[in-house]
Amino acid sequence: MLSSVLLGLSLLAQPKFGFYNQGPYDGFVPRPEKLLGYEIGAKHTVFRDQERVVLAIADAARAKVVPMEYGRSTEGRTLRVFAISSADNIKRLEQIRKDNLRLANPKSGEDLSEIIKRNPSIVWINQCIHGDETASFESAMALMYNLAAGRGGRIADMLANTVVILNPVYNPDGHERYIVAYNSIPNGSPEPGAYDTSIPSAFFGRTNHYRFDMNRDRASLTQAETRQEVAHYLKWMPQVYVDQHGQVETYFFPPVQQSINVNQDRERYNKWTDVFGRATAGAFDRNGWTYYIKDQFDFYGICYLDTHATLLGAIGMTHETDGGRVLARRRSDDTILTMRDGAAKHFTSALAVIESASKNRQALLDSYLNHKRKAISGDHAGKFKRVVVESDDPRELQRLAVLLNRTGVQSKFSSAAWSQKDAHDYWSDKVGEQKFKAGSLVIDMAQPLGHLAKAWLEPGSDFEPEFIARQKELAKVQKDGKGDSEIDEFEFYDTTAWCHIFAYNLKAWWCESAPPVGNSGTENWPIGLKESSVGYYLPYSDQADILFVYMALSAGIKTSMNPRPLKVGGATIPRGTFLFLAARNDDGFERKLGEMAGEARVNLKPL
Repeated sequence: MLSSVLLGLSLLAQPKFGFYNQGPYDGFVPRPEKLLGYEIGAKHTVFRDQERVVLAIADAARAKVVPMEYGRSTEGRTLRVFAISSADNIKRLEQIRKDNLRLANPKSGEDLSEIIKRNPSIVWINQCIHGDETASFESAMALMYNLAAGRGGRIADMLANTVVILNPVYNPDGHERYIVAYNSIPNGSPEPGAYDTSIPSAFFGRTNHYRFDMNRDRASLTQAETRQEVAHYLKWMPQVYVDQHGQVETYFFPPVQQSINVNQDRERYNKWTDVFGRATAGAFDRNGWTYYIKDQFDFYGICYLDTHATLLGAIGMTHETDGGRVLARRRSDDTILTMRDGAAKHFTSALAVIESASKNRQALLDSYLNHKRKAISGDHAGKFKRVVVESDDPRELQRLAVLLNRTGVQSKFSSAAWSQKDAHDYWSDKVGEQKFKAGSLVIDMAQPLGHLAKAWLEPGSDFEPEFIARQKELAKVQKDGKGDSEIDEFEFYDTTAWCHIFAYNLKAWWCESAPPVGNSGTENWPIGLKESSVGYYLPYSDQADILFVYMALSAGIKTSMNPRPLKVGGATIPRGTFLFLAARNDDGFERKLGEMAGEARVNLKPL
């Protein structure tokens, strides 16, 4: 049974959950407890101990597990995922990956039915992006053991039809900061005033080394961990992406509440989250666990792991568990919830999703391919066919192009000028003919990641009519101070705006058509320095200018700055301009200066 309110209630006391009921198991694969010296959930595990466990399991089960390093955290900890599947699938893992990328980037008219018939679905399970949401960190070890060591029955059936990509810890720096502090003081007391709940805020582990919440970083990709994980994700392009979190009062999994971003293909997303939600609900009902759906967590902002993954084509889901962060806590009804409880629920929900993806393998791949074909056709975008961006400073366009490329969105620099009669100015209501310059940045929505491109770049979004009606009703009740509303708070989780055109303060237009435009292959950047016997100047207009001056000083080039405006040859050089004077530098400094200017993309002008 699945509904939009509290579910799975049980009045009976439940026996202790068993993490090892999915056997039989291969005896040569070590259990986490044997390596750790304690049961999962008995204490918070440090990064090096989890690393030791997952690598030992992977080494013992090499026929079924492939470890893949994809980067390092800011503090230098190795970032890994593990591909886990049947021995037969692992033997052809690289071919599976390449075939899956053909589904993700289908050519017009290409017959991919044979890949649909033979390829497993790819399910990505992500753990511990918020370092102090610790239950998923612990459950990762149990999940990996069961998938790697299980050699029959349910596990074998799952892995015959799926490749599981398991990331046991997305944010090792935040997790380590928190649990090292926590492990120094706990006594396991569930009481509200216990030392366990008194970790100083300096040690909070939600964020990474730079205290950045990486589950808000998918709209900007500022953090090293984000960029490296996204780069590896694009090599696999899974059909399902599960991001496991905590802590809520009762376990949450999708379906989600409105609003769902219009670019998510709402019908497809609702269909598949219903499938996976019912599978998870069934598993929770069998264990007598409570849970809720369609409340609190919307699907509008594009900055989260689950929403970003869905815009990339997967069915992205957030699971929020109700145990973790502390070893135990007493709830308002006097029951005690433990970290082990939270880990057990994450373990169970992950297996339920993997099993459902296995049972629905062909339908899932068909749905994925159809979604990608729609993206390539541009039909998903309606009238929003193209975005054209201009700037007098090519660096601004380059930065946007680099950001788009980091998440796989295609763009190009136009090789010639052209005009379109259906251009909508981002900064006004003007619609009509617009002449575009050579070197403009062009992003067409008809591409494999067109859903993401549109979500990132459109100036506004469409909401479900019933969603708008509820928000207006609540606003009226709050204003009048009387009446009744179906909801008691506005239904946005947090982030509501991110358009990169506005964020970068760029001149841009969106167009209702996308006629052919030549591709220059690079931004329109001036090459080399014009000859000058006096020297060069650099107006300060951008952070890149400061970084270039640092490079020049580090290379031994003497640099100065004018405190007042200067008039040179009829031109006015504003105060605060950087000056590189030939009289103050060695002969031939121009060559070195020009090379660095090209590398840093700064526009030096001759004096």
